[in-house]
Amino acid sequence: MSIDYLLHIAPVLALSCIPVSLIIIRFFSDLLAGYTTGVSETTVICTTELEALTKDTLGVQSLSFGKYRLTPHENKKFVLLEDIETDEETKIKKADLLKNEEFKYMGATASLCRFQKIQNLEQIILDFFTSCGPDEGKIKNQYEILAKVPSSEEKRFSSVVAMDNSSKEIFSFAKGQAGILLKQCTRMIYDGKKIEIDAKLRKKLKNRISKLHKSGQKLVAFAYKPLPFKRLDHYSESFAESDMVLLGIVGLGDVLDTDLISVVSDLRSMGIKNYILSSGKEQKTIAIGHQLGITSPQYFEGIGNEYLAVLSDEQVWKMLSNKEKDYTFFRLTEADKQRVMDILQKNGEVVTVNQIKSGKNLKKILEGIKKEKRKKDNYRKLLFHSLSCKIMELILLVAAILFQAPLALTVTLILILDLTINLILESALSLENGPTETSNELGHLFVTGVFGGVLVSGVYIWSLISFGWTPGEILSPTDAAFLKSSGIAFVLLCLIQIWNAHNLKSAKKSILLLNPLKTPYLTLATLASILLVYIFTRYEAIRDFFDIGEITAMEWKIVIFISFFIIIMEEIRKQLYKWNLQATET
Repeated sequence: MSIDYLLHIAPVLALSCIPVSLIIIRFFSDLLAGYTTGVSETTVICTTELEALTKDTLGVQSLSFGKYRLTPHENKKFVLLEDIETDEETKIKKADLLKNEEFKYMGATASLCRFQKIQNLEQIILDFFTSCGPDEGKIKNQYEILAKVPSSEEKRFSSVVAMDNSSKEIFSFAKGQAGILLKQCTRMIYDGKKIEIDAKLRKKLKNRISKLHKSGQKLVAFAYKPLPFKRLDHYSESFAESDMVLLGIVGLGDVLDTDLISVVSDLRSMGIKNYILSSGKEQKTIAIGHQLGITSPQYFEGIGNEYLAVLSDEQVWKMLSNKEKDYTFFRLTEADKQRVMDILQKNGEVVTVNQIKSGKNLKKILEGIKKEKRKKDNYRKLLFHSLSCKIMELILLVAAILFQAPLALTVTLILILDLTINLILESALSLENGPTETSNELGHLFVTGVFGGVLVSGVYIWSLISFGWTPGEILSPTDAAFLKSSGIAFVLLCLIQIWNAHNLKSAKKSILLLNPLKTPYLTLATLASILLVYIFTRYEAIRDFFDIGEITAMEWKIVIFISFFIIIMEEIRKQLYKWNLQATET
């Protein structure tokens, strides 16, 4: 074999080994991906910012007054009202809350009693009460502020003295930190009546406050005190802020992104572990983890930075290797967070970070994992579709060398096959959402690649001989016998690749049992590919560019008939493979 001949076949040999269509699809698939890429191998997700689990605002999470606990409803015109004694829960209109005396006075307190230091929180509370009834303007018209009792950061609550313009009743209204304001209260409104706060009830209220605080809520208590009708020139703290009546407690919290509950559930079902590595407080961190389902309230452990500091890396990993137990980390420094993630990675975990600044939030991570897993499943189909074609091209090249025949495929034909038929079919395969199935991949490659290569080579050599060629005879690139035979081999390769794509839809089912409507992309790609093959062989200008000859109607029938042998062989292979699986299972 001369050097000139090797140089002649080198480009064809190179392109017969390079899956051009597959390379193009992979490049554009990664380039145009509209989701977080590189996450399909994720085994652990670490959330390093609580803000990545919440929305951008605080909101009223609960309101406790008397024997009731109120929580928001998805319909903003309603709330859920729970009777703490009976655990009965009812949905009521917000406007109906004004029937409760304590709620009505809390609304007045929210409007009249303001503390500049927490004006953002106060506005959230005020907006909630305004959504239930009279707006701030009407309340200020109803009451005349007689005095503002001095407040301070150390005091942690503020109060005003105001007179009802219609009834001339005078009240002291107070609002502030729940635990501190409770100390100023000796009574509370319960079921429409004022009752004494004895030691037992005070302990119960403290426990309620503690429970709400541990749930991560910021608590603001409301209290009031009826004052004598006689208007005074001065209202002292000791007079206005003692012996008060507790109205209720508002709980403010981050508005969780409740859409993440289903996301977390999906990730858990995939075996992906979620850890919160928070710089925030213990109660808030744990509450968010529980509410989103990241941690189980029954089987979890919270680890602060102090406890983490005394644990060795081996001890931390021993804890985290127990996948049945959930862990939440709080009050961590950036170094602490990195240490936990390094421990996970050193022990074989693939960590993806959920944080706002990276753009990798849980939704995008889940979307990326699902799409990449689907892409990997489909990529195997693309790979075997492309490899089988390359095997056929190589066998066709070897056959031409062995029989001393001209090369059936030119560089142009190989590129056209890759950049049209293969590219269209493989793009369609990459978009399909078919189930992942165990497949005898080597068996498929043998049938389609090897058997297909022998089939195409046999047809090519037979075609040359039928047109008068003898092995070893040198043919001109413009010889009619060569052009005709090359065209037949090219068309046969195209048809086999079309049937090959359909054979890859399912590893087990017969191609005759697969509904084409369930794979619309592949069905459209098939029609487009058949149309292209017809165009390639129909028009003389295109045939001249491709260096192939005209194919007659009879030759078309022969080529189509021969191409169906691939389907027959694949059907036999699938059935044998299915029987073998059944035998193995039994």
